[in-house]
Amino acid sequence: MLNAQQPLPRRQQAGFSLLEVLVAVLLVSIGLLGAAALFGKGIAYSRDTYEQQSAAMLANELLEIMRSDASSILDVSGTPKSGSGYFKAAGQDFPTLGSSGCAPLPDSAQERLACWARVRVAQTLPAATEDAVLKQYAITADANGIVTVRVAWPVKAGECLDGKKTEDSGSDVCTFELRSML
Repeated sequence: MLNAQQPLPRRQQAGFSLLEVLVAVLLVSIGLLGAAALFGKGIAYSRDTYEQQSAAMLANELLEIMRSDASSILDVSGTPKSGSGYFKAAGQDFPTLGSSGCAPLPDSAQERLACWARVRVAQTLPAATEDAVLKQYAITADANGIVTVRVAWPVKAGECLDGKKTEDSGSDVCTFELRSML
């Protein structure tokens, strides 16, 4: 039995202190901010991957168009002729689209190239149809018969994730090159 002179035993503290709760909230907040940053980077990488795959598809499609017209592109030794109408140096404009349109595919090499640039590129990479970006495109051939198709698309400054870029009036233009023999 308890004596009147002895104090009652203290009850054990139950629950959390305010300081412990604040530390837990801080740790959870840091984790959520990290997850949000990771999510943002994931979106940027996904978009870049989509644009690179689209550029690869467009470059391959142009090579196939050129292969279908190989007799007008290659000379008897298998070397590409420079004046075939399919080739374009960086900085030059694409040929204009003829009045006949693109369906069916025109017979002229320049009109085929114009259809590819003005219609297919516009459908697949809509942001890549600005004239400054289209001037970055190049279709060249070397003496060994290797054809290079360079496709470009604009991105925000610093978002060209593969490092292949050209500077164009404050924004970045990423490029993809495909090399192949016809």
